[in-house]
Amino acid sequence: MARRVKVAFQGGGAKFVPLLAAAQAFQCAENDDKIEVTAVSGTSAGAIVACLYSARIDLKGVHRHLSDNPRPYLSLVSALTDGGLSRLSAASKIWMGTPLISELNAKIAYDRLLNAVGVRPPFPQLKIPTRVIAANLVTRSSVIYDSTEAHEPEQLLNAILWDSCGLPFVFKSHKMGNGLIVDGGICENLPADCLTDIKDKEGALIEGEIVGVSFKDTRLQVAPNTAFQFALALLDTAIENSMRRAKRVLSDRIIAIDTTIGTFDFKRALSEEGLGSSYKLIMSDVLKELENILKTPRGSSLVIRKDNRVGSNTELQRRMNRIYETQFARYQGYTVKFQSMIVIANSLRSEDYSGPREDVVLTMVDLAPCGSPLQCYMMGLGTSGEFIEGDVEGGATWKLTAPDGEEREVTVMPMIDEDLKTVNTSSVLVWFTPPLEPIVEENGGSYRLLQRDYLRGALDKLKDQSVKKEQLGFTWLRPVKAERAEIVAFVPDTPEMRSIILEDFDFEEGRVHVTGRAMNRPEINKYLSYGLAPEGMHPVGWVREEGLREGEQIGVQLVIR
Repeated sequence: MARRVKVAFQGGGAKFVPLLAAAQAFQCAENDDKIEVTAVSGTSAGAIVACLYSARIDLKGVHRHLSDNPRPYLSLVSALTDGGLSRLSAASKIWMGTPLISELNAKIAYDRLLNAVGVRPPFPQLKIPTRVIAANLVTRSSVIYDSTEAHEPEQLLNAILWDSCGLPFVFKSHKMGNGLIVDGGICENLPADCLTDIKDKEGALIEGEIVGVSFKDTRLQVAPNTAFQFALALLDTAIENSMRRAKRVLSDRIIAIDTTIGTFDFKRALSEEGLGSSYKLIMSDVLKELENILKTPRGSSLVIRKDNRVGSNTELQRRMNRIYETQFARYQGYTVKFQSMIVIANSLRSEDYSGPREDVVLTMVDLAPCGSPLQCYMMGLGTSGEFIEGDVEGGATWKLTAPDGEEREVTVMPMIDEDLKTVNTSSVLVWFTPPLEPIVEENGGSYRLLQRDYLRGALDKLKDQSVKKEQLGFTWLRPVKAERAEIVAFVPDTPEMRSIILEDFDFEEGRVHVTGRAMNRPEINKYLSYGLAPEGMHPVGWVREEGLREGEQIGVQLVIR
């Protein structure tokens, strides 16, 4: 079955041509039923590519048109190429409030391209839900043009693209009537966030995991030494900051195009090389990258830092927590059949081990909705300095499996919970798209949510010859009872680690501690059947058969005899 994806295209001026090659690769994958593109977004040059894709035309035709007719487009941007304008002429235009390229000529070029490839519908009539990003210099915020929410049914596509591509000084100036709506790259050069809540014309949330199309950074970091370079550096700084935010959200779902074509390098972009061998190579590379993404589990991945307040929209995260607390935290229309914490202690392996040294920490929960559909589920990330020591390494991933074995999509958003005072702790809200339908049959199974995180030194005290003890545990903070709670550790399969005994451990004062017992062999063997056990590792486990109620905590101490 085709994998549903929503695609965000980065802006980039002359990099429109590499972006077109990437879009054509997506179209090839869609024609082969590997993916279904359910929504697109774009900024500047990425907006043009997104709209061409959304028109559902064959992108081969666009490539053919540019290859056969590059001259009119090169003529348009001649002011930006060698010999087009002297520095004095350019400075004079900017001072007088005249853009380097006239609005009339730019719109003629847009019309020429759109008409030549058969894209004539108004913006609201595009065939895929589309969002185009511009920037408003008055409100200091982004402007989102949404094809499903357009207030003007005949809203012209070229006018919207003109706003999104309106690079200050080049296409727009303060003296123009619409000069205060400018290039969206200043706010969101890779508009991935705006795809999380995009809806169709009936108001239903559109399904699909978000994939970003961006570029590898090949620029040399040099200090600006002219006024023009200084102005460009200011724009680049704003644009790069927005890029970093988007890349943190997308994590490993970014396809980075490898190209040396610069933002104003239109001659190379529209040359035989740019539209020939380089174009074909980009298409091939993007298809390979897309294949790698399709091999990963459906779901969501997110880099969570040691403190998710750093470099993040803290007010949005607090607001997300308030929404959860007021609308979802006390909801009890589901059961938790099983909750497990699993630690794979790679950091305890011998020095000659050549694999990854980070410890893997997994949280596995089986959910069975029994009332209304379950919309979301809060999960904690991180460590407490009292019972697991180590830094949150990030790169956390989530996987949701339905009762029938189908992998479902999730969207993960970080929250700030002021009540969580433990060290290195972050919270995330996992949204189910679509919501989890109730399990109507008594033995109808459950939805399994698996969270994977990475730590360093989760069980380091076991290596300390003066201690040889380590503790694991967690507290249950939900109104819904967890019917069974388990803690499992995979340690190196050595005589010393096989001598580990498990003891009950009360790790957090002020909580109701409940006891458990060591797992028997059949109970521990089921973790081997999950496919979680790495080679050369031995599992030990602790279980609370009676489960956990709100406020109760379970803990276990691992002791090397």
